[in-house]
Amino acid sequence: AVRADPYPVYRWFREHDPVHRLEPRQPGGVVRYLLTRWDDVEAGLKHPLLKRTEHTNALWNQPIDQVPPAFVTYAKITRAWPLFRDPPEHAALRRPINRVLEGSDRQSDELIQHFVHETLEELSQVEQFDLVEDLARRVLLKFNLAALGIQGGAIGELSGHLANVTQALGNVFDAARIETASRSMDVLTEWIGNAAARHRGSPGGEAAPFLEQLLGLEKAGAIQGAEQVAATAI
Repeated sequence: AVRADPYPVYRWFREHDPVHRLEPRQPGGVVRYLLTRWDDVEAGLKHPLLKRTEHTNALWNQPIDQVPPAFVTYAKITRAWPLFRDPPEHAALRRPINRVLEGSDRQSDELIQHFVHETLEELSQVEQFDLVEDLARRVLLKFNLAALGIQGGAIGELSGHLANVTQALGNVFDAARIETASRSMDVLTEWIGNAAARHRGSPGGEAAPFLEQLLGLEKAGAIQGAEQVAATAI
């Protein structure tokens, strides 16, 4: 019900409990806060006392050889994400992502336009549709598969894997969610690895602007190895 129409829920929190305290659900977990007002979010992101990397029991801080096998892919991927790092590490990990996005504008625009028209054509057969879920989301899923050169990945399958990853990020101490997200990251990593292998074997083939930028950064040494290529792509 919330997913179908989240806006009344957001509104209630903003009006009645804009800084909502979330107690830990597991032993050793941390108290977290749900912020629903923009000014609070912006202030929190900039506050020097609020850190991303403080929790030693978080998977992105543990030595890989101490991480349970079911969580290893999640641990490897997330430790390469700026989301979980403070300055100056944050900027170093963020830079390749910015360069991928900035270096593929023209091809990206062309792909997006193509998928907008294609999806509108598909939706012309239905009486009504939701602009966010049925148009924008579908366009972006198609676009990301194409921009990363992923062949054979259905948008429904991609959507499911991204939902698993997002739910784990919503509670980074929930073991069941992290295990599910780790399995999805295994699949996404395999997709990206296969796409990279195809591209290296046949450069200049079908347009895949994000993948081309990623592999260019890897060749230049700005991204270190296949794991960081996959992490940046995801």
